[in-house]
This record gives sequence, C-alpha cells and structure tokens, in this order.
Amino acid sequence: MSDICYGNLALDKIVKWEGPMKRGDYQEARVTYLYEIDDLAGWARKSEIQTAFPQVGKIIEGTEKKEQKHQVKLTSLGWEAKGLD
Repeated sequence: MSDICYGNLALDKIVKWEGPMKRGDYQEARVTYLYEIDDLAGWARKSEIQTAFPQVGKIIEGTEKKEQKHQVKLTSLGWEAKGLD
C-alpha cells in the first residue's frame, strides 16, 4: 500500500530535549516536538477524506497541538532521526 501526499510535515518547535545518552558506539537523544503541515492540500480537510483515511484527520488535527517524540542519533553529519531511512 502506498502513502498519499496531502502536505509536508515540518518542525514547528522543540518542546524538550532529553540526552544525549551513550548507546554503545554512539549517542542518542529523545526529542519532544510540535509540528506543522506545509502545503496542506485543501481536499485533505474534507470530512469524506478523513473518514476514508482516519490517520490523515488525526495528523491534521494534531498540528501545532500534539507533542510528538522521536529518537535521534548523533552521526558525523550531526543529529539524525532514528528509524527513518
């Protein structure tokens, strides 16, 4: 199954930074943040779309309100999100 594109999630602000913590050969931290959606497609706000794709509605509703958490890993290029390839 493919994802549909209805906008681009972007960092709004970092709420909390925990770490860094040593994990074997590298360091990681936990980042709590708020996000916004750039270029949100108008059709994504329609109730029939949000009924068919409930996760889209949840993500749109959480914009700049729901704190999200993600692990980041320190690399030679700087901090990178873990688990995103």
